[in-house]
Amino acid sequence: MKTLTKLFAFLMLATFVFSSCSQQVYVEKRNNPYKFTGIVNVNNNVSKDILYYNARLWFMNTFKDSKAVLEIDDKVNYVIAGKGVLRYEPRVFSGSDGIRGFINFSVFIYIKDGKYKYEITNFYHEPIGRYGTVYSLHLITDDQEYTGPKNTFFGLGHDWYNRVFQDIKEQINLKIEPSLIDLKNTMEKNNNDW
Repeated sequence: MKTLTKLFAFLMLATFVFSSCSQQVYVEKRNNPYKFTGIVNVNNNVSKDILYYNARLWFMNTFKDSKAVLEIDDKVNYVIAGKGVLRYEPRVFSGSDGIRGFINFSVFIYIKDGKYKYEITNFYHEPIGRYGTVYSLHLITDDQEYTGPKNTFFGLGHDWYNRVFQDIKEQINLKIEPSLIDLKNTMEKNNNDW
């Protein structure tokens, strides 16, 4: 009986130790949001007041969609932030009806004399297809492959999610990169030259 009790205690201890180890092995990696960020020195050393005006002008001209709303307009600290929306039309044929929709994101612009910092981040896939958000890829990360939750109900596997993930990132690049060029050109304007 003592041997059986000792064996039982040993098995319980071993189970506890191994279950603790396995929990540490499977800790989920935190993924970084996909983002565009940079600090830009303005050529003609424009004041922060003019840069602030230019940033507001860029924001209004770039985000004409009514869903794109200016959320922070802080002239004391020279910070402008808002939400943007991109229309997402998938180039992945299979299952495209379930992923068509919008990509929501955040825009931050921090301003100092002669320079500014931009950050465009938190790209979030929001499908509007007949399946609702069943096939949402959620937060788009800087990972090489899609690592988020998957709905495999209709047999759409890892390869399909990776193709959609890459398609979303390519479309984000195609739409954001020209906006950043426009931001640079708008910020370099000296509004005293009218």
